[in-house]
Amino acid sequence: MKKIIFKIASVIAISVIGFSVSASEAEKKKYFEAIPMAATSASENTIRVYYFFNTNCPSCKKFSPELESWKRKMGRQVDLISVPFAPFEPWKWASKAYLASVELNPALSRHDVESAQESLGLDQVTDLLRAADLVSVATKKSRGKIMTKLSLEKMNSSVKATQEYAESFGVIGTPSLVVIGKHAAYRVSPEFGLTHQGMLNITEALVAYQSSLKIVNSTRD
Repeated sequence: MKKIIFKIASVIAISVIGFSVSASEAEKKKYFEAIPMAATSASENTIRVYYFFNTNCPSCKKFSPELESWKRKMGRQVDLISVPFAPFEPWKWASKAYLASVELNPALSRHDVESAQESLGLDQVTDLLRAADLVSVATKKSRGKIMTKLSLEKMNSSVKATQEYAESFGVIGTPSLVVIGKHAAYRVSPEFGLTHQGMLNITEALVAYQSSLKIVNSTRD
């Protein structure tokens, strides 16, 4: 695993970020975290990338449009999956609002919910009433049933599940990206001193690395 991490870090430092460093410097610099995991059954042609976000997160509001542009560029190479995560207890209301919105209308995208919150002028969704307002605007449904849905224990369980899933990859803040590999996941986030563009560069390099492994494995088969 250490050899793999060193190889990726060297490639990223020299080829992606745009400046040259020695191998020892690349090894010292931590651009991402590798999390060992059981073998996955990901598509042969698509690499899964999880985006852990929160609609209250100021950084996410700037990063989400950049991420969408990157996804369009990557095309079918990447399956981008948005997962709400609340690093702060009050932000769980925003997670609830997102989960309720996509449950009531599965056709909604993360962008749709983010846009609904922006249209309401809500910088932060941190209570039941604001969460209900957001879901109502996003889904175009009345607030009555929405408030009940947001208050159900089932919704609390859903938020708990997304929190635990994020934490299983070591996610502690937003925005965070996790690239799912064959036997490991790779977490990329600002805590490694990366800009938004740096996060996308690192993620793209990790996707390319995983794609190259699939090509090698297919030729062996």
